[in-house]
Amino acid sequence: TLNLILDYAVRLNYIIENPLKKVKTPKLDKHKVDALTKGEVITFINEIEKLPIRQRVIYFLLLTTGIRRGECYGLQWGDIDTDNWLMRIERNVTYTTENGINVGLPKTNTGIREVPLTEGMITLLKEYKAEENNLIPLKDNMFLFHSAESNYVPQDPTYITKHMKKLMKRINLPDMSPHDLRHTCASILLQSGAD
Repeated sequence: TLNLILDYAVRLNYIIENPLKKVKTPKLDKHKVDALTKGEVITFINEIEKLPIRQRVIYFLLLTTGIRRGECYGLQWGDIDTDNWLMRIERNVTYTTENGINVGLPKTNTGIREVPLTEGMITLLKEYKAEENNLIPLKDNMFLFHSAESNYVPQDPTYITKHMKKLMKRINLPDMSPHDLRHTCASILLQSGAD
């Protein structure tokens, strides 16, 4: 913050040079990545199997694909290719109190991508789609996880974070967030011999 302030002072000609440009900043210690153990994954899966289908789909997508929470909430029905067991990531949904729900691009330049789906995930998505289609005929540009007001507006992605915090506490698993399911997916893949 101080560096930004001093850069601004240089641009306004209040000072000639930002003295912080000569200061070497210390490296922060890397923290241990939070991921569920194999036993905790089994407990977690047993519990999410009991949830309503919408929540099951969200949790299984996060756990089996490693996508980010915002990417999950950015999924539209046209992004799901059940014939080829793929989904396309093209959007990221964020929420701030100042701006509300915002639909933008994925976090990184390589964020637009195709992600493979498991056979079980395809089955669950088809079941969820059939249930949703009974409520309203679905179109490709409708969100899988939509707001209560409209299928064309994504749900607030902070919902699943709050839900997961309560769920983890109830089933006596470590306090984790949906992003930790991304780490768990990566850990499972590495343990299975993936690069």
